[in-house]
Amino acid sequence: MPRKAEIRVAPTATDALLDDLARLDGLFELRLQRGVVVVPRADLVTVVLQNRALQDLMRILDRHRLGEEGGVSVVTSEPDSVVETGDPARVDRDSNEGSWEEMEAIISKDSNAGPNTLLLIVAAGVLTAVGIAMNEIHIAIGGMLVAPAFMPIMRISLGLVAGSAVWRRGVVDTLKLYLVLAASAAACALAMRGAGLDPLDAGAGYYAVAKPFFQYWTTTNWSGVSTSAAAALAGALLIVTKRSTFTSGVMIGLALVPSASLVGMELVAGNPEASARAALRWLTDVALVLAVSAAVFAWERRRLHRRDMRM
Repeated sequence: MPRKAEIRVAPTATDALLDDLARLDGLFELRLQRGVVVVPRADLVTVVLQNRALQDLMRILDRHRLGEEGGVSVVTSEPDSVVETGDPARVDRDSNEGSWEEMEAIISKDSNAGPNTLLLIVAAGVLTAVGIAMNEIHIAIGGMLVAPAFMPIMRISLGLVAGSAVWRRGVVDTLKLYLVLAASAAACALAMRGAGLDPLDAGAGYYAVAKPFFQYWTTTNWSGVSTSAAAALAGALLIVTKRSTFTSGVMIGLALVPSASLVGMELVAGNPEASARAALRWLTDVALVLAVSAAVFAWERRRLHRRDMRM
């Protein structure tokens, strides 16, 4: 899908930028509005181009000091539709990869550990704990789907590969979110015990597969590792192609949320060995997400981006 980029540039640097942009392959439109930016005083250059030319555009902007004091800034977006003269394949056969900055913006939107996100992870921990305790797997899956627990791990590998310090924020947010998740599941387990229920042995529900699921979330073996690796690969590719709405499906393939919940629940139940097994499974999935996504980002960097993140 074609892209639109609005570039803010100092008036003294506008002509040099226009010369570089005019040579872009895949350019649909290049527009200049002098002096229209009020704060700070600047010219506005608007570019509509093929998505496959987006990385060339970003490298040009890097040369014009993108994100630096006195340099250029940019806002990218996707038009709802583009009807161009000439070859229609330039539009309908275009690529779909985003820039480093767009990937980071997606991750930031879905995973910054602010108050609302932390409350959401508390809800996910309670749902997962209740689903496990009551042997109702669909409730546990609901907790996995609503948990914003995949993106912060992805931010670590993206920052490391793309040459940005955002990986540090990924580490902080990952630890913060999963500590809250485990604590909320543990608190839910304590509440169940206070009500006279055993949070890890609620009897047979209508899912006869409860025990195998419990074992899957607390066991590290080839089937679990291969499933998590495939889910991590899918998640990284969804970020690369800006399809973040599908990453909820990735969480079902990963054991991140239930294993972290079981760490807290097993401690409440007085089973430190089982808690350690769940922690090992969680660490395994985190390592797989980091390794597989880093490999995908490294491949994208070598194949397409060939630049550092400037956000």
